[in-house]
Amino acid sequence: SLKPIIYYSAQGFVAKINNDTVGVVSRYNLQNFVTSPISNSYEELSLQKYSSLFYVTREMIVEHLNVVKYPNPNYLPPIGIRNWPAHGDTNKGQAQNLAPFIDVNRNGVYEPMLGDYPRIYGDYCVLKLFSNPKEAPNGSDTDWFVYTYLFNCDTNEILSNSVFVTTHIVPRWSGVDEFYFNSYNDYDLGYYADDFVGVDVDLNMTYAYNGDDFDESWGVNYGYGSRIPAAGNIILKGIKQKNDQVDNPFGPFANQSVNGIGFGDGEIDNEYWGLTSSRSYNQFSSYPYTDSYLLQDFYNQTKGFNSDGTQNTVNGVPVVQSFFGNSDPFFYASQGVNHGNNHSEEINNNPPGDRRLLSSSGPGNYAVGDTIEIIQAWLVSLDTNAGNAYSSVTKLKSDAAKLRQYFLTNDLGCGKSFGSIEDDLSVQEKELFEFKMYPNPSRGVFTVFVPDANYSIEIYSVSGQKTDFTQIGHQIQINDPKGGIYIIQVQSEKGIASKKMVVMD
Repeated sequence: SLKPIIYYSAQGFVAKINNDTVGVVSRYNLQNFVTSPISNSYEELSLQKYSSLFYVTREMIVEHLNVVKYPNPNYLPPIGIRNWPAHGDTNKGQAQNLAPFIDVNRNGVYEPMLGDYPRIYGDYCVLKLFSNPKEAPNGSDTDWFVYTYLFNCDTNEILSNSVFVTTHIVPRWSGVDEFYFNSYNDYDLGYYADDFVGVDVDLNMTYAYNGDDFDESWGVNYGYGSRIPAAGNIILKGIKQKNDQVDNPFGPFANQSVNGIGFGDGEIDNEYWGLTSSRSYNQFSSYPYTDSYLLQDFYNQTKGFNSDGTQNTVNGVPVVQSFFGNSDPFFYASQGVNHGNNHSEEINNNPPGDRRLLSSSGPGNYAVGDTIEIIQAWLVSLDTNAGNAYSSVTKLKSDAAKLRQYFLTNDLGCGKSFGSIEDDLSVQEKELFEFKMYPNPSRGVFTVFVPDANYSIEIYSVSGQKTDFTQIGHQIQINDPKGGIYIIQVQSEKGIASKKMVVMD
């Protein structure tokens, strides 16, 4: 049976370029994104090339690495590896390097048949590539790479109930100032019209839960009855704080954060904001309290204000977070001013209803070519032992605290990390690609240098046929060389590595 959790979720941003406001309103202006990297022309063939999702798994990569150890003319990598959008068409104004990959021979060219493979996250990963061109309304000329991924850790219930998203945004035309990233979530926990929302400031999490203890069914959607989950969106790593040559401390005041990362750790300029503001919306609210179509209104909302730039207040104190309960004892939402730390939908006697939430992180300044990285998680928790809706919120917060600890220590407890896949490879696998070979191109005589004392060499034609050669010390001579490409394969205690040699007639 269909039991929804989120009706709609989208990413957006606002920023300044030469004092002009640019960006994409999360909910309404997704047509301002183009399924192509930034280009000087957006032809249909280019749009089709990037319109699909690029799906790659850890298992695919492991099998791929095992196969390419031995040249096989009949081997065809999985489509996600084969078509990975590693390079753009520079003749069309696209960037030479797009989606990152593991370049095993370090020549800067994506060559999956020689062992290169995509840089993915998690065990099951989908990449979507698109851009916000300057030709779009309020366009920014930024390329976007959105990785959605899961981890396969059967022993960890929290990871089994979590979806992760790492977003890379690259300015191509101009640097951006005052960059705010945001995530918009329209929660529908079963029956859409009986929800509440909340914010846990300390955990960088916005969340939704049922507003009563029974969730009804409606239409084709089944409600959860009395076993109702809670769902949250956590900003694990937000926008990088502007470099200021200071190790900024914990706290609620300017340039401080109680919920970011890198604050007060003894290192300079490694601070990243967490959840800096949030805005909740009610389906029946009117301007300036509802979600907006206009960029300037959205810019205000991204900073935690209402659409017209006014601020919400709690006990007369302006705040930039919504319904934070008692999760803000340092008064981060109010720049250190005591707001009472007791603010929820229940306390305000709100009737349950259709709810939406905007999570934001920022600001930050970035130059052309910088990679803006944001890491988020969506988590669902269910307390099966209690009979009220809020018990699942208690479990959600406990699970979110553990998940955030996994991230901060970069340890999932199952031999995997939050880094990209090459971070989980053994040191031996990384080192096996260190041999050198020169000159290249050659006329069939060249030198191979391998740091290991014990190794062997085999040479294959591109068709997979083993080729005879003579070896004296480090010098290799291909017997009866034909002009073309040969695969030089080195095997040592560290494994097997291959490189391409061009032989001239």
